[in-house]
Amino acid sequence: MKRYELFSVIGILLVIFSATYINLGISLRRSRDNQRKSDLRSIANGLVGFQADYAFFPYATTDKITACVEDDFDPKTLTKDDQIPFVDCEWGVDAIRDILDLAYPAYQDRLPRDPKANEGSEYLYISNGRRFQLFAYLEGGSDDIEYKPEVEARQLMCGNRICNFGAAFSSTPLDKTLEEYENELKRLEEQ
Repeated sequence: MKRYELFSVIGILLVIFSATYINLGISLRRSRDNQRKSDLRSIANGLVGFQADYAFFPYATTDKITACVEDDFDPKTLTKDDQIPFVDCEWGVDAIRDILDLAYPAYQDRLPRDPKANEGSEYLYISNGRRFQLFAYLEGGSDDIEYKPEVEARQLMCGNRICNFGAAFSSTPLDKTLEEYENELKRLEEQ
């Protein structure tokens, strides 16, 4: 084999390896983004189940769902007038469940965790008890068909990244705060 033929073969192999590497990266990114979309839809379904039983959605005091209790919580110690001492649920660890009846099926067996949580990416939950919004960061950005520029424009942080995808209860919009939306609804009712 002549020298230029060897360089040609090496060049062709480099092009093939480069294309394979790039396509593999794109496939892995799409897989993570699809997982995020599926996670948010699953969480939303669990929250709707919770709301059907309790007549409210779990509140959010930080970016997390506030519907869990401490490990040492004993429901038998509650009196009729006590409020349940809810704490923030941890993504990837806790379940959303009826904490007074652990035999009742969980609304969400284990809250999913962002596939890149180890790199600082997280889901964001916002709720006032009447409505909720869930957000995630899609790595594909505007290349993804479900990318939401109106979510990105809000500059909400999904961990260390700006959220650009979301899910919400019923017709709750993602481009405004829950307070803004409820104020709009009140104005419409008054007209």
